[in-house]
Amino acid sequence: MNKHDKEKIERLQYRAEHLRKRIAVAKEMGRDLSYDKAELSAITWVLERVGALHGTWPASDLQRAFVEGMKWWQFKNGGATAFPSEVDEAEAEAERRYHKEKP
Repeated sequence: MNKHDKEKIERLQYRAEHLRKRIAVAKEMGRDLSYDKAELSAITWVLERVGALHGTWPASDLQRAFVEGMKWWQFKNGGATAFPSEVDEAEAEAERRYHKEKP
């Protein structure tokens, strides 16, 4: 793992911690941050598997993980799969959040 990869991991760890704090505060206020929960789920999924990954992570991998995290969150909380329109929204949000990541 090179320096650039380590920096990416550190950014993801920092973002995950930020999201955990943000979600905790929102929960106390009675607010639902579904996209943040989905992003945290996706980042956690990636970080748990980082040992199996080699090289760099292109934006498409983070975007795909974000969308898969949203689908998992939707199933876990609603007991149903995501509608295509919800997947479209998640894909747009993933593109907005990760568009700067390049391999």
